[in-house]
Amino acid sequence: MYDNTPLTLSVSVISLLSSVFANSSDNDTHTSRWSLDVTRIATKGEVWRLLTSQIVFYNMAQTIVGLLILYACRLFERQLGVRKFGAFFCFSLFVSIAFQVCLAVISDGLGVHFVPASGPYFLIFALLFLYYAHIPKTVLPNFTFLGFIAISEKSWIYLLALQLLFSNGLSSVSAAVGGLLAGALYEQDGFNIQSWRLPTAIENTCALFGRLVALLVPSRTPTGGIGVGAGVSAGAGATGTGAQILNRGGDARSGALFRRGGGGGGGFASNPGAAWTADAQQGMDAYGGFGRPLPDPPSEEAIASLTGLGFERSAVLQALQTTDNNLEAAANLLLSR
Repeated sequence: MYDNTPLTLSVSVISLLSSVFANSSDNDTHTSRWSLDVTRIATKGEVWRLLTSQIVFYNMAQTIVGLLILYACRLFERQLGVRKFGAFFCFSLFVSIAFQVCLAVISDGLGVHFVPASGPYFLIFALLFLYYAHIPKTVLPNFTFLGFIAISEKSWIYLLALQLLFSNGLSSVSAAVGGLLAGALYEQDGFNIQSWRLPTAIENTCALFGRLVALLVPSRTPTGGIGVGAGVSAGAGATGTGAQILNRGGDARSGALFRRGGGGGGGFASNPGAAWTADAQQGMDAYGGFGRPLPDPPSEEAIASLTGLGFERSAVLQALQTTDNNLEAAANLLLSR
């Protein structure tokens, strides 16, 4: 579940435990002890608020939603590696704190005492920016909202993000904007940010802590064959061959990015560039070494399996290349068009 993501696991556990502790105290006062209150920092020297405000959530509902989003975005640490992801983490933390402090100082100057919402908004929304920019969506067939808005596999993440974004009104919006700003700056690669790495010693420390925490977190072995065979076969009006296609070793999530991540699905594929269009692949290659070479061409057997369902060969080739030769995902993609 959290394989090869010691930093994400560590942040999640620390945030969970600290939020539980904070929320077990008086609800009327605990936020004042943890939040980024620049007035108290300046007058009483409580500089520790700069860090605690980036860890402790205001309530348990925010904690659950925030940790769910972090769990879904753990794939970035797998792909970038601990040292590079750690540099991204530190950069996002610095940008978010600087943004929130400036905003609070400006508000105080205008006579408004403003305190941003506490919690790891910096990491969650910085990752969401990368999630939006780099993770392709797979539209789910026969799922729409209001009859015309297509629902994709990414929709639930965005719904959770919206709930977290507006959970505390302007306070949570300002904290989220700091994270989005950090993600946007990292994406632009100013000052060659994407090449930054944490020292190896820090990586080893995170890995050790992650292994210790992982003892408390159950892991699972990837299993195959959880497909959507009935629905897709019915949609295609196929028998025999269609059933074989949709029951071959597919992962519980369709799409190549979630097919080889390790830990039961959810991580980046070992060859992430395959699930992208040519333009997106070019962008990935420029993304600090994020990209990978394209995979081998689809096999004739895979092509024949899908053309046998009545699809054009050119459309089949494009679908297989888009989904990293994943037959199940390619069939879903073809049927969604």
